[in-house]
Amino acid sequence: MEDACLYGRLAQERPPDPTLSEWVSDRHEEEVGEVENLIEKAKRLDLKDDRWFSMVQQIHTALENHIGTEEGDIFPRIGKVWDHAKLAKAAEEMSGTKGEKTASAAGRRHA
Repeated sequence: MEDACLYGRLAQERPPDPTLSEWVSDRHEEEVGEVENLIEKAKRLDLKDDRWFSMVQQIHTALENHIGTEEGDIFPRIGKVWDHAKLAKAAEEMSGTKGEKTASAAGRRHA
């Protein structure tokens, strides 16, 4: 959702801010990949295995760091390169995408 509605568009625009440019071209995807990798590892562990809880803690820390970077550094940078109209459009699209995914997931559970 972030890639389709926010970071993908920013990458196409090639923002002049080097930190933001690095985030949208490489770093965001790397961090998301790291979390997805940890989740896959955790799925393969037995819940009673001590390593499972440790893996969950690693996932939590990675997500906490990722979200902290976005909220504390990246989102303010986006606010400097995008006007209110672009920000509102991205927010609207992400809300719509989130609603579609939630409805789709609910439909699969009830099928």
